[in-house]
Amino acid sequence: SSDLFPSHDKCATIGKGTTTYRDGTPVKKGDKITKEEADILTQDFIDTKIIPRLQETIPTWNEMTLNQQSALISFAYNMKNGQNFYGRKGFETLTKAVSSIKNFKDVPNALKLYNKSDGKVLKGLVRRRKAEAALWSK
Repeated sequence: SSDLFPSHDKCATIGKGTTTYRDGTPVKKGDKITKEEADILTQDFIDTKIIPRLQETIPTWNEMTLNQQSALISFAYNMKNGQNFYGRKGFETLTKAVSSIKNFKDVPNALKLYNKSDGKVLKGLVRRRKAEAALWSK
């Protein structure tokens, strides 16, 4: 999918891939923060944007293990608007895999499909999806 965070030249990021500050102000190229601030921004985004949206949209969320939830949180964090993946065009395979407990076995391979940016397979995305698939299966 090309719904990954845009590259640095298209969209400024800071810390662990954050594109906006807590107040919604966009990150500007050249901005700097500490590791602690990066951790806080990341956790805040996960707690306020990602987890509530995944809980709201994925019907099996409460049936998942903590590792399974964590794999999807990682997936969502590393995609532009990733918290909205469930039911969206381009995410049919993963949506189907997480929509029913009987399909959970399909999630690792579904995650691995999302390894492209601008139509090109990226080694970093292959590694990330492999790690998320392994976390899901733990």
